[in-house]
Amino acid sequence: MDFFEPKSFGKKPDNSVAIYKVKNKVGEWIGTIFPGINKITTIRGSYIFDTAKLAMLAKMHPFHCRIMKEIFKTREEYLNQYIKAIGEKNYLFSFGPGKWDCTFKISIPSSDSMNTPVAAINMLEDKFSAITTSNNYSLRYELSEGNGNYVKYFKITVDCIQYLYDHYNDPIYVKSDWKPELMFLTSFWKE
Repeated sequence: MDFFEPKSFGKKPDNSVAIYKVKNKVGEWIGTIFPGINKITTIRGSYIFDTAKLAMLAKMHPFHCRIMKEIFKTREEYLNQYIKAIGEKNYLFSFGPGKWDCTFKISIPSSDSMNTPVAAINMLEDKFSAITTSNNYSLRYELSEGNGNYVKYFKITVDCIQYLYDHYNDPIYVKSDWKPELMFLTSFWKE
């Protein structure tokens, strides 16, 4: 049966279903299905498909499991529950929070020496290196309304561990808009 044919489709819609192959309790991403536009994307390319054929496959090979959704106050609580879950016989797989504990923004005033987003990011990397290593944060400049007036300042988004946020204090390059990462665990269990 030929279910898919190669096709590029530009911008991806918001609704999607990720497909993972799970072996020994480790998930490997296989592709993502976009049912609203009859598209699937994999590491090799994008394809169109017939939704009716996909529904037929789902009926032929149903996936029966119990889904548990939990929210935690700290990463440590999440990790303890995750370690406990993977030791259980009927545990299949799970997904949880990303690497970072929080996100915040830093406004960098524009000047002759600070005239590009790259210069602003490089300056922040120098400051952060005095606090922690580079694998504990990620910096990005987003093209958005908040960054539309880059003549006056650059607003850099920082994804990081809590330690960096707690220990970064600068009177000129001020941090703002702190948002914690949601500590959650969505786990799938054999019925």
